[in-house]
Amino acid sequence: MRKAKVGRTTDRMYVVTRRSNTPKPFKAPESVCADILKIGRLQSVSRGSILFHKGDPPQGLFLILEGRVALSAGDDPVRVTRVAENGSLLGLPSTIRNLPYTLTAEAVTHVDVCWVSASQFREMLASNTELGLTVVTMLAEEISALRKLAVYKA
Repeated sequence: MRKAKVGRTTDRMYVVTRRSNTPKPFKAPESVCADILKIGRLQSVSRGSILFHKGDPPQGLFLILEGRVALSAGDDPVRVTRVAENGSLLGLPSTIRNLPYTLTAEAVTHVDVCWVSASQFREMLASNTELGLTVVTMLAEEISALRKLAVYKA
């Protein structure tokens, strides 16, 4: 595997706390991580580096091996919607649907990731049933978390 450096850096400071009603990020099973490591490219990402910006076309998927990444949805990048850690897959919905990233991902700490191109990931998804089940589970967890946060009034 080749090593590469990604992203731009910022000088932002984050204080990251997890709300009690926010579920922990779903982590991919070790066997799925091992499969991704076989085809991916290892990248070392410095604290403050941007892995991808909201609105960018999807270049691929990131498996976090070590470190923490802040995900922000709005125009204010300091407003963090979630923090992803070891075992998290970043860019999943955009990579699968081939639509722009809906979040910005910025390294809160030094981060080691394994990057897989969108085309490689889609090929792997088509042939690996365990990966397919993991993806469905991760997306279902995300939908459940959003539903818990939503407030409906009749």
